[in-house]
Amino acid sequence: MAQDSVGWPVYVRQIASVFTPLPVADRAQAAIVASNYGEAGALDRYGARYRLPRVYSGQNQLWYDARPPATATSVIFVGGQFEDVRSRFRSCVVAARLDNEVGVDNEEQGEPIAVCHDPIGGCATVWPALRHED
Repeated sequence: MAQDSVGWPVYVRQIASVFTPLPVADRAQAAIVASNYGEAGALDRYGARYRLPRVYSGQNQLWYDARPPATATSVIFVGGQFEDVRSRFRSCVVAARLDNEVGVDNEEQGEPIAVCHDPIGGCATVWPALRHED
């Protein structure tokens, strides 16, 4: 749906505004995990201009394509899957919410951008729980 791509550059700027102020040590060990293809696609397309780390997603084929490094101790988690996975980290705080700034009610509008630290059991343990096919 075309309306689901409305706001991609704005969303990525908002995600970068959460990532960039993290302490240097956290940024060095950070990964970004998107709940769906749209969020992952936006970050893949526009993230380099903000020097964001690689994006990962547990949705469909993206789960098989790549997983966050085992050394990731900080995760910027984007999207609706957040409530299902927040308990898998020692701490998670919603830092912002996606807003396309043009009032288009699409799948991404209002979804959380969270900063999560210390995946319980490490990223390799958390990663299987992020898989979803929808």
